[in-house]
Amino acid sequence: MKKIVVALACLAFTLPAAAQDVGDYGAQIAAGAPLEIPPGIYAATANRLAAFYVGIFDPAKARTVFADALLARIEAGQKPFIVDIRPAKDYAAGHVPGAISIPLDVLFLAENLALLPTDGTPIILVCHTGHTASMAMGGLAALGYNPYVLRFSMMAWSARSNQKIFTGSQTQEIFGLGGPLER
Repeated sequence: MKKIVVALACLAFTLPAAAQDVGDYGAQIAAGAPLEIPPGIYAATANRLAAFYVGIFDPAKARTVFADALLARIEAGQKPFIVDIRPAKDYAAGHVPGAISIPLDVLFLAENLALLPTDGTPIILVCHTGHTASMAMGGLAALGYNPYVLRFSMMAWSARSNQKIFTGSQTQEIFGLGGPLER
């Protein structure tokens, strides 16, 4: 009987802690500073982004390059401007031939933006899966660059991937191209 009382007492003390929603990550979102943007100061940037994203859901206007098309360009000697935005250690482990390394966390520093072409040359962004590159694409587009994303990025380039992508009611298998890697 004493064991049951002790167990109930322990339960009474732990129940309030167990009742807390440990997975409530929304509570970690902090309020930011209010925007203090005078009307119209960013109108040119907003117009550039509006034009950039017109028709983005039309496959013919998508800002993506498939791995086989990129490999064909490289093999044809076209030397596309490729920026690998993964961490430096991942770039060092193997990257698309000719790519330069500018990790996303430092991509938008002035000295790194100065490395990018400003003459309208397409910039192909590479990450692990294409998601991070898509975020970087939006930032570069806002600044006036001409960015594209390697669709499914290194997952599509590498021979090691065999991933299934679920989009709505369709399933698409992504098999790595097995493209060459530089180290």
